[in-house]
Amino acid sequence: MIEFRKSILVGRIAFGTLWAGLLVVVGVMLLLESSDPVQTWLGVTAVAAGQLVFMYAVADRICHFEDRTVVNLIEMVVVAITLAGFLGVMVYFDAAKLLSLAGAF
Repeated sequence: MIEFRKSILVGRIAFGTLWAGLLVVVGVMLLLESSDPVQTWLGVTAVAAGQLVFMYAVADRICHFEDRTVVNLIEMVVVAITLAGFLGVMVYFDAAKLLSLAGAF
């Protein structure tokens, strides 16, 4: 039973690491190739979301702290950055431009 739980933990850590890594890599690629504000905000959102996924899926499972004050503060800052990035995408998003690029108009 203990081996089964450890294998599930290892699987969750591996999946969380891959998921967070993918988000960060996509976000950095968007930031490096950004030509308009929407791509920049999407990049910031993806990087912050990757950090958040890593903190929740991997770091919280490996590092157990008695006092979570600092950890909660850092997690709240990353959530705020993720939400700010999402709001930035919503502000600069132009649906008509996107549809014209897709050939709908």
